[in-house]
Amino acid sequence: MHDGERRVIAALWSLQGVGCKTIARLRERFGDLSSLLREPVRRWASEIEWTPRAQATLAQVETLEPHADALTSNLKKLGHEAVFPGDSGWPPLLRCIDRCPPILFRWGETNQLRPARRVAVVGSRHPETGVTTRVTSLCRELGHVGIATVSGAAEGVDQSAHFGSLEAGVETWAYLGSALDRMESAQRKLIRPFFDGRGVFYSEFPPGTRASRTTFPRRNRLISASADATLIVRAGESSGALFW
Repeated sequence: MHDGERRVIAALWSLQGVGCKTIARLRERFGDLSSLLREPVRRWASEIEWTPRAQATLAQVETLEPHADALTSNLKKLGHEAVFPGDSGWPPLLRCIDRCPPILFRWGETNQLRPARRVAVVGSRHPETGVTTRVTSLCRELGHVGIATVSGAAEGVDQSAHFGSLEAGVETWAYLGSALDRMESAQRKLIRPFFDGRGVFYSEFPPGTRASRTTFPRRNRLISASADATLIVRAGESSGALFW
């Protein structure tokens, strides 16, 4: 993917109302999107159908280049990275899902020696006594045979899974239901252990996006799609861990 197309996708993804389907339609219409970077939006936006929210946003945009520049500058300040399908930092199994985001935001060190297998481990933030200890032990044992974990960084089952992998010295991925710069206070407990070990934070949400009731179900599909198997340890009938 050309740098120009990456910048167009990044700029579009940072605009409210623009999603996977819209960018897919643009690719079908234009192919390589690089030419749209400096072209006035009013000249090409009418070529495809937009959601009302996206139309309202685009009405205030002259060209995409300033938005691409702003996002690049913001990511640099935060120490975060934008990754695209095919990049070394892109979770390879994500290519196999519908509504695959065209860009992810990543925070953590790139590990050259990647585990051959991953398991998604999710569940309650408030499991009964002893569950978190068993989850940590299980994920540590999995790590010792080269199996890494993917989870959501929440308190309870999620963090126990992450800590088990870190104790075994294998990579663990955490997908957030917010932008990387809008972590919940409980999730921030993982920052130091992740950077001391082999932890990586991912999010499909651009900087500034706060978590909401709609962002967590969206995040869940990425957790499951990044792993070879999913283990739901504890979850009630209304638990968000069951929404994929």
